[in-house]
Amino acid sequence: MVLFIRSMNTEKIWKLYASDVFAFIKSKVKEDSLTKDLQQEAFLKMHLRVRDVNNQDKIKAYLMQIAHSVVVDYYRKNKKEPSFPIDNNRGQSLTPTYTHSAKDCLVPLIHKLPELYKLPMLMSEIEGKKQKEVAEKLGITLSAAKSRIQRGRELLKQGFIDCCNYDIDESGKLIGEDKTKEECKVCR
Repeated sequence: MVLFIRSMNTEKIWKLYASDVFAFIKSKVKEDSLTKDLQQEAFLKMHLRVRDVNNQDKIKAYLMQIAHSVVVDYYRKNKKEPSFPIDNNRGQSLTPTYTHSAKDCLVPLIHKLPELYKLPMLMSEIEGKKQKEVAEKLGITLSAAKSRIQRGRELLKQGFIDCCNYDIDESGKLIGEDKTKEECKVCR
């Protein structure tokens, strides 16, 4: 099941669920051009997070949650009154919304890497290209691509430690608590 999701790209997800996401957002904002913009934003966020979904059956629910969060964020940003229920006690929607996580820091942290590592990391970690593809696209040896990606990953770990106060456990994995967007040194 996980293999299917890892191989599923945003284009396939778009073909399956674009009309559902459009209809959902349209029911909240009513305006076609705004609906299309918010739909694009939702699919961009899904593209960046599709690897987080471990079950094919949850892709649509995950995408719809992202779409809901995009709509809520739009209303908050523009200080408009939404056309769906808001819990006035906490100022949040009645359904759970997206919360900031370390994954949100990934792309900004990659963009802060030295130029030598930035493009190989974007290609391998964000676009999902194999190291051999990265080497071919950049016109470097496979060994150089592997080296840059490995060094980029180490710098990225350090970026998470510096940004979000994570630690590294005995197995070399990052551990720690997610920060809010306001607490994050990269995303705020």
